[in-house]
Amino acid sequence: MLAESIHGIEVLIRVSELKSFTKAAFELGVSPSAVSNSVTRLEKSLGVRLLHRTTRSLSLTQEGALFVERCRHALYALSEAQNQLSMSLDSLSGSLRVSVPVSMAESGLVELVGEFMSHHSQIKVDLQFDDQVLDLARTGVDVVIRFGEIKDSRLVAKKVGRVRYAVYGSPALFAQYAPPSHPDQLVDYPCITAIQPGSGRAIPWRFQQQGEVWSVEMDSRLSMNNSAALLAAAKAGIGLVRLPCQLTEEAVAQGRLQEVLAPFSVDGSEVSLVYHYQRFNPPKVQAFVEFISAAFARHPLWNPRS
Repeated sequence: MLAESIHGIEVLIRVSELKSFTKAAFELGVSPSAVSNSVTRLEKSLGVRLLHRTTRSLSLTQEGALFVERCRHALYALSEAQNQLSMSLDSLSGSLRVSVPVSMAESGLVELVGEFMSHHSQIKVDLQFDDQVLDLARTGVDVVIRFGEIKDSRLVAKKVGRVRYAVYGSPALFAQYAPPSHPDQLVDYPCITAIQPGSGRAIPWRFQQQGEVWSVEMDSRLSMNNSAALLAAAKAGIGLVRLPCQLTEEAVAQGRLQEVLAPFSVDGSEVSLVYHYQRFNPPKVQAFVEFISAAFARHPLWNPRS
């Protein structure tokens, strides 16, 4: 009975995400009538209607939306408990494909992956550096580390830290321009902007101080979709750049870059480990997620206080 209820809940979640019995049936490899009957049995067992059904649309009732939200968290907790038990019983082995932002190439992550591999000698890691939005199912990637909000409800996004951004320029640039003292002055400076993955638009620079907020739409002559290239351009003196502090730490220490507008808090991003929701995740995925989560929690660079 419990297994049947869990199956019915999983079916309901997929139907609510896809808003279609037919699409959910295709993903689950069963007939649309089997999906519909599964949801109907769940509604009867609970004594409440979970879905609004019409010939043209399908949506959750108020009770259904609350039920799905709570069940999603419960199934995730059940999955973690199962995975932890599996890890204690099974040896970890196989290939693990991980995608991370280019800006993390020199952030200490490679060393962490090496440490993870030393603990699990039977796991092979394919570490890919990519700033683009990935389809995990199509690319075969097991875990993605990404900055910012993750909107795909089919994925688990576990927040593990926060990246702080700042504005930087090189000594060569500041030999030509005095360092700016206020975000409003940026229109008078050459700036290099990052391109939003997927949209192709330049990412605006946002600042705040004592409750006042600035959002500066940069009209830059140079824009890039690669954070390592942005760093190289900034060190070459081409213009001001907005970059994660984790990426610029070495260049600042060497005197090749200087932070400006420090009194103004620059917009930051959450750092998340992203992977497919599955009732039973592979132990290698769960082991990697838990290892990196614990490592980031100990590292002040990924958990800045400001």
